Amino acid sequence: MLSAILVIVWIVLIFLAVLPTLYLFVRILRKPGYRLDDTRRWVDYTKAGLGLWLAAQVIQIVLFIVIVAGGANTFDVNFDSVGRRVVESLVVVARTFSTWAEVCVCLAFFYLSHALTRLRNSGQEDSSKYRKGRVWAWIGAALVAGLTLLSFALWLSVSVTGGSRSRDEREFRSNRRLVASCFDLACFAILIIFAIANIVYSAKSRKKALGSPVHKASYGPVGVGKTGDAEQQAI
Repeated sequence: MLSAILVIVWIVLIFLAVLPTLYLFVRILRKPGYRLDDTRRWVDYTKAGLGLWLAAQVIQIVLFIVIVAGGANTFDVNFDSVGRRVVESLVVVARTFSTWAEVCVCLAFFYLSHALTRLRNSGQEDSSKYRKGRVWAWIGAALVAGLTLLSFALWLSVSVTGGSRSRDEREFRSNRRLVASCFDLACFAILIIFAIANIVYSAKSRKKALGSPVHKASYGPVGVGKTGDAEQQAI
């Protein structure tokens, strides 16, 4: 009974996260992407990231509904059960979509920082640092995508093969699980580095933009407002 309540609470929490994200996804789908403006690459990656994340959450919701419908005992059945294999396979698919969504979001933040830099320093060409950063960003994204795909294949093979009575097969299955876990850990580490690099790049871009025409103009309405208030008080 307690497990069923926990699953229902988890479904509600996922819905609370999915609904605003779905609204944002629908809104951003209407926005133009890279085809119309070079500074809008981040829009395309945001669309892909939100779409993959929503797909992962939908799979999780379906799985939890199946668990509740089955009496919340799906994970307690024999490992050779077809139902449990299907559930574990779908969990692997959802986790893969979620990781790919994180990659797209990291790329979206990178290109968003570059777009803000271009707007603040209009007319200037892309710097060599940006081009190098773009290469490293794509290398990191490709590594995470590739390792996630390998991890997906290994975890899927572990889920589909099920338990085995043979000692050699159990050991081989354990080795596959270990390698897949190492791939997952490597992806997590790369994403952490990616996120930190994005923060540093955004901070440097903002610092570089200090004193630019766009930065000065951002304080224009505030200055005008204060001047107007002073004049009214003087009158």
